[in-house]
Amino acid sequence: MTREDGSLYDSGRTDSGFLSGANILSGEITPPPEPQPQPRPGPEDRPRDEGLKCQDPGLMRLDSGVDVGLSDQLSELAIEEPGTPDHPCKSTQPPPPWELYFQQDEEGDTQLHIAIIQGFIEVVYSLIRMVPHPRYLDICNDMRQTGCHLAVLTSQPRILRRLVCVGARTDCVDRNGNTPLHLATIAGDLACVRALTDPIADAEVIAAGLTYTPRQRPVRPSELDMYNYEGKLFL
Repeated sequence: MTREDGSLYDSGRTDSGFLSGANILSGEITPPPEPQPQPRPGPEDRPRDEGLKCQDPGLMRLDSGVDVGLSDQLSELAIEEPGTPDHPCKSTQPPPPWELYFQQDEEGDTQLHIAIIQGFIEVVYSLIRMVPHPRYLDICNDMRQTGCHLAVLTSQPRILRRLVCVGARTDCVDRNGNTPLHLATIAGDLACVRALTDPIADAEVIAAGLTYTPRQRPVRPSELDMYNYEGKLFL
């Protein structure tokens, strides 16, 4: 092939005829045969799957679908029971001691605080079932916030109601002297106000699956008469 400037176009390769399929022995060059279209394989021609393989046990862990940056301890928390021969996909490793989930980080938060902030309701319920005493539900972070404070601040009356029913204290004050009821009233969150003040039914306590007997809640909770550090009573 000659370019318009008269020079020979060199592709950098030498073709002996074998690469292009030319028939050198016959004395003439014949084009290679056109490939015949192959029929597309149907479903009956495809190899059958031998069955789904067991997924990694780590995939059985609770996941909200969002990377929330939880610590390793919370990401290892499994709601499912340990594995059995009938359920090989479940983890057979024993869970870490429950105390690990209630160790405080550099900001004073436990895994309960973090799970409440992220709205992981089932994780919160699982953590509640772990503890042998409700005092672990009253741990304050560096801002003097308990789980009840955080449940109000994130407007999660279901979590708040569970904490109230299992004996978490509702009269703890944050760094501004506010109880959870103060915060709920300030926000005008009627659902959280009711979660804090409605009488507790026996069925609600039974549903929590506790390993301890929760504190007896007084008929008139003490926080109804509490002032914050600004001297304000919101009820």
